[in-house]
Amino acid sequence: MRQGLAVILGFAGVLVIIRPGGGVLSFAVVFPLSTALLFALYQIMTRMLAGRENPFTTLFFTALVGAVATTLVLPFAWETPTLAQAGLMVAIGCLGGFGHFLLIRAVEAASPTALAPFLYTQLVWSTLLAYVAFGEFPDSGSLLGMLVIVGAGLLAVNWEHIGRRADARKPAPTHQPARRTA
Repeated sequence: MRQGLAVILGFAGVLVIIRPGGGVLSFAVVFPLSTALLFALYQIMTRMLAGRENPFTTLFFTALVGAVATTLVLPFAWETPTLAQAGLMVAIGCLGGFGHFLLIRAVEAASPTALAPFLYTQLVWSTLLAYVAFGEFPDSGSLLGMLVIVGAGLLAVNWEHIGRRADARKPAPTHQPARRTA
């Protein structure tokens, strides 16, 4: 019940950011929402494979699916990169692959709610990158939505921690043999 409430609260934060009916909602909103959905599915599937598959196998198939999916658009958008651009593409691929490997190892070792606060740092980094690279800074409504999302995630982590402590305090069930009556 509490986890569901945290999810609803987090979704409310997303709605504060995209402000349906407030002029901010446009077709472009589909892209970040799709990205969030696909990233969540990726984490769920990675978590399901954790401990069952070698992390390198998971990484290989993730890269393979990504390569096949992005190759589908090549005939429509390909421009031959310069040597410098090709070098940057290789660097991005290596760093991205290493980042995915670390994510795979993290979901093997910790629960999703324990990892959530670390994933929320993406809000900080993307805000910083948008400011440095494009001179853009979120408006007050977007900042409020981000705070609601982070607050919901921290509530979920706190509620899970409280639930674990309560479970640890419960006495273990004792098994009493059934009495036979004659």
